[in-house]
Amino acid sequence: MNILEHLLQVAGSGDERALKQTYAQALKQNRPDQDPMAFQQLQEAYAQALAHCRAVAAGEAAAAATSAPSQDRLHDVTQGAAPPDLQRVCAEVLDRARATDPQPFAVYVQELRSHWSLNERDALAALVLQALRDRRAAMNLSEVATLYQAFGWDEVGCGLAPRELRELAQHAWQAWLQLPAQADALAQQIEAQGGRWTSHDDAATRLQQLREPRPHLRNLLSALPLRVPRQAAALMDVLGCQPGHALPPGIDPGQARFWAGASSEAHGISAQLALLRALLASLVLPVVALLVLLTTRLGTDLLPALSSGQRIALVLGAAALAPLLGTLFAIGVRYLFVWQSAPESSPGPRSRVRWLALPIACVALAATGIAVYLWAPSLSLWLLPLCWLLAWTVLVAAWVRLRVRCGQPVGMSGPMSTLVLLSVLSVVPALLGALLLWSMDLFRHRQLLRATG
Repeated sequence: MNILEHLLQVAGSGDERALKQTYAQALKQNRPDQDPMAFQQLQEAYAQALAHCRAVAAGEAAAAATSAPSQDRLHDVTQGAAPPDLQRVCAEVLDRARATDPQPFAVYVQELRSHWSLNERDALAALVLQALRDRRAAMNLSEVATLYQAFGWDEVGCGLAPRELRELAQHAWQAWLQLPAQADALAQQIEAQGGRWTSHDDAATRLQQLREPRPHLRNLLSALPLRVPRQAAALMDVLGCQPGHALPPGIDPGQARFWAGASSEAHGISAQLALLRALLASLVLPVVALLVLLTTRLGTDLLPALSSGQRIALVLGAAALAPLLGTLFAIGVRYLFVWQSAPESSPGPRSRVRWLALPIACVALAATGIAVYLWAPSLSLWLLPLCWLLAWTVLVAAWVRLRVRCGQPVGMSGPMSTLVLLSVLSVVPALLGALLLWSMDLFRHRQLLRATG
């Protein structure tokens, strides 16, 4: 026995409540997000069974009388604006889609469809479509699928582009995630996008930070924990806050720009956060170092030639400067990578400087190392490690430049891994490898180089 025969058999008793219970049980096995075709067949079978049930219960005259109030409520709106009654029905549909679970909402829409004429359905569909386009509708994807099937938007000849329908469904789902009752679902989506360890409260807080305009300093302080920018970036991906696209309603443009910059390593806001974290570390580390010196003999064992005051001054100065200098070096390397990887879209003086920067750096490092080794060997203990670090940085910059400008992912291949291992032993392999990678990039872009010349 197929589903239509089963529903008609139940409808033959005239018990509409029993029919709805049977339909609800069948709906659990034919969800719109799992099997749209079976769900559509179930909707059609239920519509026939419901009409048969009412005809059996009250006769044809009673069925006509039942449909009369619906005609009064949803009369012909093909001429002029939609009447207030139809607008209230549209508002009720959107409210139920916002707050109702998928199965009860599908039953509600199916029951509502039994009162529609074609004109009424088209008029109500126009109101719902306008609400979706204006981003005034918030609902889960299951409710969106139910409305699409009810209005015939899932059919080929509906007149709406599939891309637009997908975008409208995505916007409605994103608005639904912003509802206070959906904080848990929003937290799950943030975690799926890479915002790890996102709780219910974290999701609500990140959303509030995107909505509420705040001073720049307050934003910086709230973004100090490393997980906060990651969660904000994941939330913006979930809500569709992408550059060049319209922001969802309620999202502040200034906040969106700040959190987009905070999550981008090459942005100035990210550099400000790194410096602020380094400043806090420079305030905390000297205190920790002083406690270690006063409570242990570590300073005496490591620096026996210095006096107590000299040891304290040296350790405190190193503890205060190390986070700041390390952060400044990391920021400089990051901007070096971005600068070297930029495309040559607009030839000019800056483009030529970018071309010549790597070979000039290699020659300068080689000359410095040779000069220190020959004429100031006493300084080699301090300067040669610095030259090695700079040479390794130039090597990695040349590799990143070549891969990014060729549209390839930046990863350690076999030859590059060999160069890195050799550069650990000596500065020379690092400089030669950087020049080799620079020459490969030069050969790939030789036509553009000739144009700039």
